Amino acid sequence: NIIFIFVIAVFLLSILEYITGYILLKLFNMRLWDYSNEKFNYKGFICLKFSLFWMLISAVYYFLIHPEVQESIEWLSRNLIFSFVVGAIIGVYVVDIIYSANVVGKIKKLVNDKKLVIKLEEIKEKFSREKQKSEAKAAFFAFMLRENIENIIHPSKKEEK
Repeated sequence: NIIFIFVIAVFLLSILEYITGYILLKLFNMRLWDYSNEKFNYKGFICLKFSLFWMLISAVYYFLIHPEVQESIEWLSRNLIFSFVVGAIIGVYVVDIIYSANVVGKIKKLVNDKKLVIKLEEIKEKFSREKQKSEAKAAFFAFMLRENIENIIHPSKKEEK
């Protein structure tokens, strides 16, 4: 029954969203999303609106993507060397996630130990100013280069002025 599949998908995806939000909050003291202002939310981690959104995504997956995935899996089962490649890629991905989580944990520990305050907006503004300076320098050099090329190609134009 297709409706049952979508209900189970919504239930499982909402549980996954809740667990992910809870882990991020407890381990890293981070809240990447907060549904507290949404109706029918549970602790700000999940809400009815986004659970229905998960149902829509499940339908798109089931009708558009899953047939292709299933066909690809059947193809992979007939071509085992590619199964090895896919497994290796997944392995690298898992190692990357574990390593990245470890790095985030170390950065958080360093910030807490040193009582550092990271002023993200000031950092963004500094990068923006530096980018503008670089763009101005690039525009100046482009103008000078264009002028020199014009003088080389058409030296008589400068004499006419």
